[in-house]
Amino acid sequence: DAVPPKEKNIKNLKTEALEVLEFLNETTGRKYRPVDATINPIVCRLKSGVSVQDCRTMIIRKWRDWHRDEKMEKYLRPKTLFAASNFENYLAECVEK
Repeated sequence: DAVPPKEKNIKNLKTEALEVLEFLNETTGRKYRPVDATINPIVCRLKSGVSVQDCRTMIIRKWRDWHRDEKMEKYLRPKTLFAASNFENYLAECVEK
């Protein structure tokens, strides 16, 4: 059975999103579950053309910025990091000057 390209692409994106979520959990010591609320924002960013490596780089950057800050540490979560309104700004911060 051939999988339509669009469906296959969605499967690949979900697989990549799971990899990103796993990396976020490993980095932050949290246990976000792979449910729609945590996976969908990541899938949307991957759909827009960013790579898994871009996501990893941004997670590391924000973890370094926020993990010792009591006020900001709670925002090391998929909802915040991968929101369309935040992600591009966070990713742009990763570019070396």
